[in-house]
Amino acid sequence: ILTNATLDLGVDRTRQGHGRIDTYAAVAEAAGIEVTAPSFGASITTAPETVVAGNEIDLEFETTNTGDLEGRQDIEVLIDRGDDGQFESLGSATVQLAGGATTTGTVAHPTEMADVGPATIAIQTDDDRVEHQLSIVAPPFFDVAIETIPTDVTEGDSVVVETSVTNTGGAEDLQELEFNVDRN
Repeated sequence: ILTNATLDLGVDRTRQGHGRIDTYAAVAEAAGIEVTAPSFGASITTAPETVVAGNEIDLEFETTNTGDLEGRQDIEVLIDRGDDGQFESLGSATVQLAGGATTTGTVAHPTEMADVGPATIAIQTDDDRVEHQLSIVAPPFFDVAIETIPTDVTEGDSVVVETSVTNTGGAEDLQELEFNVDRN
């Protein structure tokens, strides 16, 4: 029985029989099997292209240990508001995965009007980093203007009022407009 083994993964991992990883590595080395170190890759599986300010950025991602051995790493979620290269952390979690195993994660990050503009979300492991660019847009805002209105109206006649409606926000919307007449 092997109780002391060194597996060359770029780091000296000489151990004295510490757990199944070392036993697996020792057996694999003795059998001439190449064993790869844990390596965590990240991918973004679902992400929006556009988010209306005031709503959340909803993101789904996967992390896969592409190595043969079990490993443990911190997975960090970052955001760059304004795409100026200045990322800030939205949080992180420590994940332990067997070789070849995958885990999923979700992010729901609130936005506000100050966030309007381009943004980049990143998922980062010790071994990989993936980014997704999106736009945070202002909510819809309908600006209504009266263009023409008759100055003289006879009671009982129809009145035609010309208006213009412009959405000055950044997102499409369908709104019902109501026009009221003040008879005074």
